[in-house]
Amino acid sequence: LKQSNLELDSGKHGAEKQNNLLLMKVAGLEASMREKEALVRTLKDQLQSGEQSSAALQDSFAEMKLALSRAEERSSLSAQEVNKGNQIIEKLQQDLKSSRAKMKLKSQVITQQEHLLQEKQSAVDKLERDEMISKSQIQGMQAEKSALSRTCDDQKDKLLESKQLLDQNQQMIQWLNNQINEAQLAKYGGTSRFSFRPTRTLATPQKTAAA
Repeated sequence: LKQSNLELDSGKHGAEKQNNLLLMKVAGLEASMREKEALVRTLKDQLQSGEQSSAALQDSFAEMKLALSRAEERSSLSAQEVNKGNQIIEKLQQDLKSSRAKMKLKSQVITQQEHLLQEKQSAVDKLERDEMISKSQIQGMQAEKSALSRTCDDQKDKLLESKQLLDQNQQMIQWLNNQINEAQLAKYGGTSRFSFRPTRTLATPQKTAAA
């Protein structure tokens, strides 16, 4: 009986242990079921959200497609405008090139004219310098002429003075000769009939002013 009780206790203990294992497995399975149910709900929510996002994406894709179509239209119009702009730019470049050629030609003409003006100005400057030199030479010659004229006038006055002095000396000599003759005559009983009277007086020199 005791052995039987031991066996029963051992069987009971084994059954309880197995029961506990089964309970643990059941608890694990229930937890797994709950996780899977939560995962399913999450997936359903994500699917629903994905469907909504897909609808939104489809709407967005339609809008983007429409926007792309409009952008393509605008791009086409812009391309046309760009072509027109390129044509205008090309024409402007040609006009600019032509203008530069004309400006270059004008610049060359202006440079030639400036050279001619410089040459003419140089000629005018030389003529002015020559004129100044000529005027200076004329002034010098006029001064020399005036000096020569004054010298000539001085010489004329001195010549006149010398001539008058010579006349007076001749008169004095003549008078002295007469005095000697009279003295000789008086020595022999004659009388003097002559007295010294100069016929001219010494003129004061008059200097002519220079022109």
